[in-house]
Amino acid sequence: MLLSIIIVVLILAVAYVQASQGWYSAMIMAILTVTCAALAFGAYDYVAVNYLAPYWKPSYAHGIAIAALFGIPLIVLRLIFDRTIRRTTLLPLMIDRAGGGICGFITAMTMVGVLAYAMQLLPFDKGAILGYSRVDVADPQADKPAGMTANDLWLSPDRFAAGMGTMLTAGVYGGGSSLYQDHPNLVQEAGWTNSVPAGVSLFAQPGSISVVGTDTLPELFSIKPGEKNAPPSYEAIPVPDGKEFRLVKVKLGDKARDEKKSHVFTLRQFRLAGRKPGSASLMEVHAIAIQQEDAADPTNRYIRSRKGRSEMPVVDNVYTPRSGDVVEVVFEVPKGFEPTHVSYKRGASAAISTKDSEQTGSDTRPKKESESAATPPAATPPAAGETVPSRSRGGNIRGITTKAGRSFFGDALPLEIKAYRGSNIDQRAGAISSGSLVAELDKQSAGTEQPLSKLAVPEDKRLLQLSISKLQARSGIGKILSQVVTTVQNYAVEDANGNRYEVVGKYAVADVGGTNVFELQYFGGADAAAGRMQPFDRIKDSHLKGDYAFVLLFLVNPGANITSFSSGGEASRADDLTGENLTAPK
Repeated sequence: MLLSIIIVVLILAVAYVQASQGWYSAMIMAILTVTCAALAFGAYDYVAVNYLAPYWKPSYAHGIAIAALFGIPLIVLRLIFDRTIRRTTLLPLMIDRAGGGICGFITAMTMVGVLAYAMQLLPFDKGAILGYSRVDVADPQADKPAGMTANDLWLSPDRFAAGMGTMLTAGVYGGGSSLYQDHPNLVQEAGWTNSVPAGVSLFAQPGSISVVGTDTLPELFSIKPGEKNAPPSYEAIPVPDGKEFRLVKVKLGDKARDEKKSHVFTLRQFRLAGRKPGSASLMEVHAIAIQQEDAADPTNRYIRSRKGRSEMPVVDNVYTPRSGDVVEVVFEVPKGFEPTHVSYKRGASAAISTKDSEQTGSDTRPKKESESAATPPAATPPAAGETVPSRSRGGNIRGITTKAGRSFFGDALPLEIKAYRGSNIDQRAGAISSGSLVAELDKQSAGTEQPLSKLAVPEDKRLLQLSISKLQARSGIGKILSQVVTTVQNYAVEDANGNRYEVVGKYAVADVGGTNVFELQYFGGADAAAGRMQPFDRIKDSHLKGDYAFVLLFLVNPGANITSFSSGGEASRADDLTGENLTAPK
């Protein structure tokens, strides 16, 4: 309560100061504050992981990084604007004060929100700051249950700032990365990571964990203490209606060890992120159960946290791996949940690719270069390991994933198009060299347009058709901004000689409201796509699930051996294609 009172006082004080300076000055400050917040949220994870954690106490890195990336630019920009821009206006006093108050409130919520979030990233004992804790922490020595819901600060400035930062990094400030994709709930994540006893580290290096297996469980167990000297017994906990227990086996590498060279953690430091059933939006849950400690017991059970005779949804006990460095943890998720990655503490994450959890698109490889299909190729969900491994850095995961064994060189489209609508289509002899088009598959047999079955490729280039699973989801503001800002121009492949090739087109086949739709954008030149690629007209992110095809197009040099695919950012979202044998024909 004390922290909430201080936060509210700070918000009112900042808003009052800004309102007293007038609408024009307050508007400038609001713009600068929002801009600096977008910068801070978009870059703090990378800066913390790469420039702070390796050299000093890593548990402090993220809190220091976001505070510095927000505060220093804001102070510098404000000083520059004060020296270069006059702030006087001729507005009526009432309008000047009212406008200043509105802009001042936005400034105050953002400024105090970033401060509050930075404080929650610091390693306070059990996550408590002036008596406040983001999540309830259960004392293993007491019988008081720990709540599953979060405690919010009054006015929720931290959620306001984090939500705004997340939306802006999914749009014009994104630079190809997606904060929301990696961290669906920044504020909740900070509470889960920090709610640990003293001595438990908050940071694990990127690339220090991997997923070695995942499955669903029919039940969990709780331990019922035995009477006197009798051994404890186990009581089964069935899966709740509409839920499922998702088991994830995580291998902790040596880089995940803390400063004492040990693996020590609590269950809430393991987080599973994924898509809600039938939705492109993401959610994140923490682990609720772990493999039983008794390795000698022939029955392998997974124990839900409990203390004494009280049923506790979460107990912040400290655990170490039972054997080796593999930890088997269980998450309760909605039925039909599609996991994308598991995170550990801060910094470490690993993509999940399983037959049960990952829906993928159709295989778009044509059988023969001379053949064309009348219907989209049948979708074959990849089994575990069928997606291409990541070269992730900075704790990021891939927003989209290359499908192993599905990419190829060739100019053929997956089907012949005879009924379509499009814009700026440049085609000759059935080959498209430039333009955009949309076609409904059930209308092709009766189509009367010039048949199109190939993509025109310059003589000195070869066309790589890179098969992709899952188009990166965008936030609401990102979808609006994507109408005027290119959203795929950062997609690129790189060959063994370090040559980089930007995306020049894309096509997809998906079910749109019960209609199978084919949509294509192609600009047949190495630089021709810059500034011209747009989101699809008919096919949206929400349609790219179940049976679908999604392919990115690249023009590369003859003989080039393609070794990696980057979905944007400072090469922190790269798929390793060395095992795909993608060598362009000479």
